[in-house]
Amino acid sequence: MERGLSQEQLSAQLQVRGCDITRSALAKIEVGQRHIYADELMHLHAVFGVSYEEVFP
Repeated sequence: MERGLSQEQLSAQLQVRGCDITRSALAKIEVGQRHIYADELMHLHAVFGVSYEEVFP
């Protein structure tokens, strides 16, 4: 939300980077119904440009 991206837009950006994740999978991660894989985390890190310390305080 802070970046102004919808789940659909974020999913598209991740897919362009080679991360095969759907909007539905992102929604499940957000509410804790699905865990996040290491490769997905690396792609999210690249898209958002934040440090891992900011993700895992």
